[in-house]
Amino acid sequence: MPQSIFYVISYLALLSGIFMLHKSGKKLSALIWIAMSVMTSFAVQAVGAGIFYLAHLSISIMTVGIWNSALAVLIWIDVIKNGSQKYYIDKADALAFFIMFLVAGVIYSKRFALGHDISFASMDSATTYGIIKTMVFEHRSLTNMFFSIVTSALPMEAGLPITGEFYMYRTFLLWEIGYFFMSGVFFYILISSFLKTKGLKVYGVVGAVIYMLGYPLYSLIFGFSYFGLSISLIAYIIYAAILLVEDEFDKINVYLMLNFGLAGLFLCYMLFVPAIFTGVLVGIAVKMKREKKLFSGKTVKTGLLVFLVPSIYGLLITASNLLFISGDTVTSGTADGSRGIAMDGGCYNDMYSNFIMLMPFIIAGIMMSIRKQKDKSEDADLKGAHIVLPSVFVVMLIFAAVMFFFAMKGYVSVYYYVKNNNVFALLAWAFVMITASEMWEKAKEIFIGFEVVLLILIVMILTGADAKINEKNDRFLRVGAESFLDIYYFNEEFVKYSGDINSDDIALMEYVRYNIETDKEETEILAVGGFIYTHWFAKLTDNEVAQLNDVNQVQSTDFRDYKYICIQNTDIYDSNKVFFDNLGNVIYSNTRGKVIEMR
Repeated sequence: MPQSIFYVISYLALLSGIFMLHKSGKKLSALIWIAMSVMTSFAVQAVGAGIFYLAHLSISIMTVGIWNSALAVLIWIDVIKNGSQKYYIDKADALAFFIMFLVAGVIYSKRFALGHDISFASMDSATTYGIIKTMVFEHRSLTNMFFSIVTSALPMEAGLPITGEFYMYRTFLLWEIGYFFMSGVFFYILISSFLKTKGLKVYGVVGAVIYMLGYPLYSLIFGFSYFGLSISLIAYIIYAAILLVEDEFDKINVYLMLNFGLAGLFLCYMLFVPAIFTGVLVGIAVKMKREKKLFSGKTVKTGLLVFLVPSIYGLLITASNLLFISGDTVTSGTADGSRGIAMDGGCYNDMYSNFIMLMPFIIAGIMMSIRKQKDKSEDADLKGAHIVLPSVFVVMLIFAAVMFFFAMKGYVSVYYYVKNNNVFALLAWAFVMITASEMWEKAKEIFIGFEVVLLILIVMILTGADAKINEKNDRFLRVGAESFLDIYYFNEEFVKYSGDINSDDIALMEYVRYNIETDKEETEILAVGGFIYTHWFAKLTDNEVAQLNDVNQVQSTDFRDYKYICIQNTDIYDSNKVFFDNLGNVIYSNTRGKVIEMR
């Protein structure tokens, strides 16, 4: 408990210091900068953990707490010496954050039963939880891309005196929904400078919710939090780059945000490092060109201050990943014998359908941004966004085009290629809002028409109108609403079904965890059930567990090799009920399964 209290105090001291640090002579939105401060604190902790990782030191609430405390002291000395930042509460921001919080709360209630169910659609969630458990109890990282691991592990370790080891998973789920909430918040922050009227503020909230229910919800459903958090971090980096280009914020603060953010991106998801680094660099270059200082000492100095430290730091930790990415096809590794960036995996692999309706607004937004850069009469506070957003988008487009070329040649898997769409979704919806901000005064009706069509398509997806029309008369060609917004159709299919693990499944695992003693070095338990169930079974019971996930495996399995058979009531059990019921003595059972001790 004392260590947990120390960590919480150190984190709050760091977070409050970052928030109070003087950034601008203007008053700033308190809610936006609370969110920015939270992401900065996440990056600061991850970077500190990276230093411990390189030095082969433990990563724990004590070591990171000391790191937090040291930085907090330095920050608060600056706050006391130079004064604190002044803030105001923006009602529109408060309403937006509240609505996004409600959306996240509804998903948390529906998908995770407020922490009582574990409802993910892939095994990645169990793998991630296992890596986090290693950091919590062994204070080391099993991966060098540990941004989300550190961010989740620290509060989970600090909360152990309250949750206990078994129910620590509830903190994990709470953090997962927190990352989902942050996805909407950082999208909203990215578009906030365009929301100049009440009508646009409403559209900003609607746009943020629509964005959340797309790719960010997909990341949540499949347990890709490590990846989803990287998109929010990218939004943070872009916003910090906008502040740098606008020249209205304290430069040291912006440089620090960019340094921690860019270094954190190495630790979050390295695949996006080349495009995001280059996109920010191009944005800075465009600014310098407009000031006729492109080939000057100022440009070199800015580039070094922004990129030098995070590049050296990131490569020191993740350089080995370059060998993996460039790896050739080999006979070991994954099931299909591939490794590196050619390695495939389960994912949402739609290429472009979700962007068809948005393309006119993306193109218009880019053209408007180019015009804004040339129009000296425009408001200065939008200049940065109109420089950085198109720069990052164009570089991402080139990066994706190169990946597509190699994907067609078989050197890049679809699994890795379509990850770019998560970034494109962030940028695409941002350009929709850029276009909306221009059209609101001059051609509001066109944008309203787009919103009405969008709403009709979403309603069709949620109500299953396509299928109903086809059921009534199969001569009608399917309307195909999902062809334009397939990510929402895809998510809706998963959200409406309950997950693999409910409270009774968890109760059975808890019984095994605390009532069955096994040799931790031997595999004495066979878990029978769905893939996600059996993978989580191993993590929650803290046992070496063999897994049986398919009906066809029953005949080829020698059940005498195991001391305990833990069965989930799935089609595997239903198809072999008599056989399983006669294996041994049932020592625990509930509505979802049973534990059998072999005779």
